[in-house]
Amino acid sequence: MMKVKDFIKKAKEIEKEKTIYVMGGIGFIIPHNFRNSYWAKYKFNIPRLSLYEKYKGKAYAFDCVGLIKAILWGWDKETYSWKNVKTNNVPDINADMMLTDAYCNDIAYTMDGITKGEVVGMKGHIGIYIGDGKVIECTPKWKNCVQITGLNQRRWTKRGRLKWVDYSEEVESSKAEMTVEEAKRIVKREFMFSDMTMNFLSLYRYGDELLLRMAERLLR
Repeated sequence: MMKVKDFIKKAKEIEKEKTIYVMGGIGFIIPHNFRNSYWAKYKFNIPRLSLYEKYKGKAYAFDCVGLIKAILWGWDKETYSWKNVKTNNVPDINADMMLTDAYCNDIAYTMDGITKGEVVGMKGHIGIYIGDGKVIECTPKWKNCVQITGLNQRRWTKRGRLKWVDYSEEVESSKAEMTVEEAKRIVKREFMFSDMTMNFLSLYRYGDELLLRMAERLLR
């Protein structure tokens, strides 16, 4: 199982490399015989073939879920290739499948309480939350490559923790850093408490401590 800090570190490493969005891309450098590769058969890629010609032998090809799979499959600038790629029991699945109960824990439909390394998704697209309100994603939008975007730049609809990533250290860290206001939002949302109930809890002698403990339990 991959540590969440290593998962994020590798995503940041790839973001600094020369990359380009290619449907079906899983981190291999664009080959000189690109037009004969399986990538060239994707409908999305066909009108972009002349663009890809400029990147032959120069850029790594990824799509959104391909970025995540490549990291989990052991992407390395020097050694990653068709001959030695190891899937590490991570199946070759699409973005929508990856963010399901079969492959993720703690799926939620709000960004409140999100922790570093969680994957965020919407229909047909997925990215990696790296903290500080930022996401690393591979998309044909904006820079047309693996790039850092703001969590609020898109309408992400769900998030989850990949079953192949160990989030234990990050979860404990996020609990320690949680503010009372964040705890209030989480507790109110999850228990559907009224404003009156929330005010009552806040006025209780140990209200802040109680709210923080309740929120921490909900995030386990």
